[in-house]
Amino acid sequence: MVHLSLTYQDAFNAGSVRVEQPVILEIDVNACFDAGYDIGKAAKTVFLCKHVPPECLSIIYEEETE
Repeated sequence: MVHLSLTYQDAFNAGSVRVEQPVILEIDVNACFDAGYDIGKAAKTVFLCKHVPPECLSIIYEEETE
């Protein structure tokens, strides 16, 4: 199961539990839906997906979110 965060900061905080400088991936949710993968809401800022195809992933940097 893939755990997804709503915001960059949420993802950074979650990743920081395990490593000092986590790499944050942006998910193209529309492409996931188009490919037939459902994304469900698990909590206020957490979503779940069984699989995210590699073509739906890209690295995002904090400065890109401002």
